[in-house]
Amino acid sequence: MLAGDGVAEVIDTMAPRQVRLGRTGAPPYAVRLTATDTRASWVLGPGDPVAALQATAADLLLLLWGRLPADHRSISWHGDREKAQTVLGGSLVPDTSDPASRWRSGCGACCQPAVRPNSGRQASKPLIVTWSPAPLASQSTRGRRMCSMTST
Repeated sequence: MLAGDGVAEVIDTMAPRQVRLGRTGAPPYAVRLTATDTRASWVLGPGDPVAALQATAADLLLLLWGRLPADHRSISWHGDREKAQTVLGGSLVPDTSDPASRWRSGCGACCQPAVRPNSGRQASKPLIVTWSPAPLASQSTRGRRMCSMTST
């Protein structure tokens, strides 16, 4: 169930944010993703889906993060695979391979930088960047959710 929440977060929050920030273009087609283990289904992109993918929620999440190839045996494809791969090939999530990119982008959903990492740190020490959500005008600064991102 947690992986399903992750898929929903990518589709509902991260991918639209990536488009808004100009890191990727808006999807030209719609693709339906269905989790075989939870029976949940999501549509990424505008209009009627040109293709459908089926896999476990965990495998769909790995696919969206670029950690599982689109041709993996655990993924079942139906429809126009070429158009679907155009949609899935965009930068749907923040680039997490570069710690500097994480500093600029936050968690990709709700967060703004809270502290700047020590740029003079030794390469052998881990980089720890803490993020906190930007307060809404109607939101109190007390009790705000915190998230943290850590890289080594």
